[in-house]
Amino acid sequence: MDERKNGEAEMTDLVILLDEENNEHHFLIVEVVEIEDNKYAVLEPVDDGEETAVVLKFDKDEQMNDILITIEDEEEWDLVVHSIGDNLG
Repeated sequence: MDERKNGEAEMTDLVILLDEENNEHHFLIVEVVEIEDNKYAVLEPVDDGEETAVVLKFDKDEQMNDILITIEDEEEWDLVVHSIGDNLG
């Protein structure tokens, strides 16, 4: 994916996420989809560990920087997974 510099936070293919113990986990953005005015990222782990793909929602922090958050709502999760399956399958 290309970097974007038109007023949005820069985005590259690599994302580093921290777990609860501040351990870094590296992911590649495989797909970004827009569903009902929200954007979601499909992330694939870089290492060949037992981790599977992760789907996170784009949001903004207090400084209006792009961040990725967990999808908490079960109905939203079902909609996103179904839509991504249709787009990728």
